[in-house]
Amino acid sequence: MFSEPEEKYQTGFTFLETIFAVAVLTIGIAIVIQTFSLALNIERYNQMETQAIFLAQNKLEEKISQTYQNIDCCGVYSEESLEPPFDKFSRVTRVYHLDQNLATTTVDTGLKKITVTVSWPSFLNIRKNDVTVVSLSAER
Repeated sequence: MFSEPEEKYQTGFTFLETIFAVAVLTIGIAIVIQTFSLALNIERYNQMETQAIFLAQNKLEEKISQTYQNIDCCGVYSEESLEPPFDKFSRVTRVYHLDQNLATTTVDTGLKKITVTVSWPSFLNIRKNDVTVVSLSAER
């Protein structure tokens, strides 16, 4: 006779479920954005490091291509800024005499150590990055 009222089930999301879903989605997007930012910074560093290695190797080859006697010795030769597009880099070349134990000496023993260091500022100028290339030149 009397019918019980039908229970109506509402479908859909509650407000709390919607807020939780939006929070999870926001955190996921933030993580993806941070990952891309980190990848771009790593790529920029790798590009600068590759250019620095090229500049150091170029100067080292320039020194090694000279005869032993023509390699300026016993000093530090600094280039604070290079020609564009490498004007963000600075290069320091050091040449020293070495003895038979590869220790620095003031006497010409027929062996010179050539060290080229190329530096560049970090992305936020927090610190300087650098690359060093070393080679030996022997008198023939």
